[in-house]
Parts: sequence; C-alpha cells; structure tokens
Amino acid sequence: MRTIAMAAGVILALASTGTVAQSTVKEVLDAGGKALTKAELMALLPGASFSGPTSVGTQLQRNMKADGTYSGNVGTTYGKNAPQMGEWKVEDDGQLCITGTTQFRESSRSDKSCGLVYKLGDKYFVAGQDNGPGARVLERSITK
Repeated sequence: MRTIAMAAGVILALASTGTVAQSTVKEVLDAGGKALTKAELMALLPGASFSGPTSVGTQLQRNMKADGTYSGNVGTTYGKNAPQMGEWKVEDDGQLCITGTTQFRESSRSDKSCGLVYKLGDKYFVAGQDNGPGARVLERSITK
C-alpha cells in the first residue's frame, strides 16, 4: 500500500510540474507538440539566437540572420568552442536545412543537415534527417 502511495505521489509531482523530458519525436507529439510549418519558422528564425545541446553533449549557438546566413560556435570534445558559419533555409515541407562549415583547431568540416522543428508549450525541439516517431530530438532555445 505504501509503495502505491509513493508511486502515485511521484506521478502527480511529474504531471504537475510538466517537467517530463521528451527525447523522441513520438514523445513530443504524444505530449501535444507539433511540427512547425515553413511560415511559422520564417516568422520565428530570422534574427533569432538558436542554441542548445548537441548529440555528443556539447553546446551550440547560432545567430540566424535575416539574409539566410548564420554564424556561431559549437563546443568541442576537447573543451574549446569551434566557430561556425553558413546558410540556413526552410524547405516547403517545413524542414530547416543548415549548410555550413565548422572550423576546428587546424582543420574545417563542412556539413549539411535538415530536420523538422517541433514546438511543445514554450519549448522547441529539433530532429535530424530521420523525423520518424523513434527519432531522437534535442531541445533548442530560440530567442530574439
């Protein structure tokens, strides 16, 4: 009986704070989130700071300029920030595509990635190329 009461207390605490983390597209959608449309992203991104964790546990920060370019940096596994710059655009299907270069110590890497941006309450999440239900999402802060 005591175990049931404790479990009920934990469930109520999590439900009341709304802090249950979403880690997949399915979890975001099941919690009431939705993929943002091209129009919503075009109203949100130009002039915004776009930041959050990377898949390897470092942080990224990008300044999304109205002309479709960005600049920023990403944390590296060796403890330094690596500068980034490139272009961003939103496809008709709502996918945010980033094409750019990251400058590491003595080398650079060019990348292109596209994925959907999801909104749940006042939080944003991004998924990579695979936007399927089991795809991992990463939380993003988008501020102007």
